[in-house]
Order: sequence, then C-alpha cells, then structure tokens
Amino acid sequence: MSLSQLQKYREMLQRQYSEQPLMTRAMREKSLLEKEKKKEKERAQYYRPVCEMRIKFPNNEVVQITIDKNKTLGDLARTFEEHVLRDELFRHLQASNNGTKIYYMVYLARPFQCILHQDADLQQSIASLQLGNRVSLFFKVDPQYRDYVDTSKGYLKEGISQVTKTGMHHRGTIDPKELELEELDITHNGGGSASSKKMKKVPAWMKLSRR
Repeated sequence: MSLSQLQKYREMLQRQYSEQPLMTRAMREKSLLEKEKKKEKERAQYYRPVCEMRIKFPNNEVVQITIDKNKTLGDLARTFEEHVLRDELFRHLQASNNGTKIYYMVYLARPFQCILHQDADLQQSIASLQLGNRVSLFFKVDPQYRDYVDTSKGYLKEGISQVTKTGMHHRGTIDPKELELEELDITHNGGGSASSKKMKKVPAWMKLSRR
C-alpha cells in the first residue's frame, strides 16, 4: 500500500468515527440492554410451550409425541415406557433390575447428541435442552443390553397404527388451549374388521401419534 493510499484509508476511518456519536459507558450499557431485550422479544415471538418430537426407530417405525417443555427427561422416559414402547420389549431386564434402569438411547438428530440414556439426569427439564419447537430423534437399544431384547415384533405398542384424539391437527399446528387431552383412542387394523379400545388416560401434557 502506497503512502497516498494509506492516507486515504486513514481519512476514511476518521470520517466513519466522526459520524458516530460519542457514547458514555452508561449509554453503551443501555444500548446493549436494548439489543438484548429486542432479541428476547424475537425469541418469545416464536416460542411455543410444547415440543413436537418425531422419533424414528431402527426398523423405520416413526412415532410423534408432543411434550410440555417444562417436563423433565424422566417424564419423557415414562412417556416412552408407558405409552410408546411395547410392554414385552424390556420386561426381562426390568424384572431383574426392579424396572429402574433405562435400556435404550435417544439421540437428537441436529446437533447429533444422546439426550436420554441410563446415566442421564432425569430431573433435567426439556426446556434446558433448548430443542426448539420441532425436533427429530433416533431411538436404539443400548448396545450392552441388545442381546437381552427381542425386537422381532417391533418396538411400538400394538395398535399404534391410527390415532384419533382431540387437539390433533395436520401439519403439526397445535392450539395450546387444546392440550387438555382426556384419553387416547387407538383403532386396531388387524384381522377382518376393525376393533377399538381405549388406552389408559394419558397426561394432559403429552400427545402421541403414528407418522
């Protein structure tokens, strides 16, 4: 860079700084605070109290649950065990360990990380994971227990083939006012004619559907 070019560059910088108002420390702090408030307002605009989780299993079965972000990983584990997973899947292991362990792993697709496993902090809230409003998850049996689990009949409870319930919309849009879910109706499609039964009452904060 020549001397004349350096002089022009210096003059340009001087003009830029002279056009900016001088700010005291208090003014700078106020400006930063206003920017943070603006960002927080933008985040609140897109915030939803629930998280839609689309879970894919190794046999390509896919199920979607909607869970309150204020719930914990322990609540998520109970949702899997009580409303999603086939009862016989881990029965042998649960009988030998008083049903206290988690024998599977649930991975977040992006960024790829394991969020639910046997050493996870089950008191950790869903909100603290900062998952967003819709996420994709992958389920697999913990490798150390794979030899004790029979997945030949699939992973999901029998009958989770068609779910109809109040508050379920296509395209994943959910009205928070409709989250008071009384019961889950499941239609069985096996055999010649369809038969229906009711599962036990599910929590108001949890939704379940087969995709």
